[in-house]
Amino acid sequence: MSTDERTYAGSGVGYADLDAFKRDAMRMAAMTREYMKSVGFVEIEWSRGESAYLFKHELTSLILAFVIEGLGTKNIVAESQEIRSAHDGRTFYDYIAQCNVAMIINDLLTVGALPIVLGTHVAVEDGRHLLGNGKDLLMGTCFALNQARCTYGPGETPGLRDIIVPGTMCLGGASVGIVQHEDFLMGSHNVRAGQRIFLLASTGIHANGLTLARKIAKSLPDGYLTHVPNGGMLGDLLLTPTAIYAEFIRRCQERHAKLAYGVNITGHGWRKLMRAPQPLTYVIERAPKPQPIFDFLMKRGPVSLREMYATFNMGAGFAVYVDPEHVRAVSDVASSLGMTWYLCGHIEEGDRKVVIKEHDITFDAAELDLR
Repeated sequence: MSTDERTYAGSGVGYADLDAFKRDAMRMAAMTREYMKSVGFVEIEWSRGESAYLFKHELTSLILAFVIEGLGTKNIVAESQEIRSAHDGRTFYDYIAQCNVAMIINDLLTVGALPIVLGTHVAVEDGRHLLGNGKDLLMGTCFALNQARCTYGPGETPGLRDIIVPGTMCLGGASVGIVQHEDFLMGSHNVRAGQRIFLLASTGIHANGLTLARKIAKSLPDGYLTHVPNGGMLGDLLLTPTAIYAEFIRRCQERHAKLAYGVNITGHGWRKLMRAPQPLTYVIERAPKPQPIFDFLMKRGPVSLREMYATFNMGAGFAVYVDPEHVRAVSDVASSLGMTWYLCGHIEEGDRKVVIKEHDITFDAAELDLR
């Protein structure tokens, strides 16, 4: 890699340190698992380390899932003065709110849970920052929840002076979902050789890799107003709302189109495809063509193609692993919803790694250690 190429770690996001904390947290959290038994629940042990945590009632068939997530730094783009000036003061917080909801709900979906209720956490330095942004934030949240068929429940809006930078906010939230039948459970324990890798298209950059994208934008003479060939204005493309895949999962369950596992392609990029811990190789025979923004970021960074796949979704927002006999039903569901989808690879016995054949890129097990 050339010394002048940009990386996500070089932009200030150190996943190695974050992942080490996550692993420590899971080990310590496991020591508390017995407490839910007093109210009749037990954890589903294999779900620790998944994108959503599962627990079930011992005397009934009730299976619930829980997720807490954060948006990241995407709202900093919306708060840019040059973006707001270019759009006559529009806040874009309706778009940002959709991304916040999507980050939470798409994680629930990976284990086969459909969202029931979602609450948001909106931390600000001063409540006055909500006067110009709050209405759009709420409208966008409700729009996204309508897409997901999820109820807007509790929320928290702390004023964190001296912690939150003035003029911005920290967005996140949590959700509880339900697995309506045990047959609908999706998990890494279901992943095995012979399954096909089915990708659903993203709408663009979604909400990951924004720290690197913002750093690239800052280096450009026209910043967020830079024109992206075959795309549009850079700032507008970065603000495109994240796709929500809830209806796809719901329809697959209604049609009994069996899904083994789901992967929300967010942080860690395509390395996420090997989230399951068992020794399996994920072979991508032909990757989908990414949207123009990814080629632009790669060239203007410059960012290596390998780093692009290690950081960004590169046009694929959500992956499901499917046994061959269910591929037709799953593709029919995606097509009926007007979704762009790709049957792009397969899983085989071997070392735990991701191989993107056409680009001669391999990510090995050491590059994704979340458990």
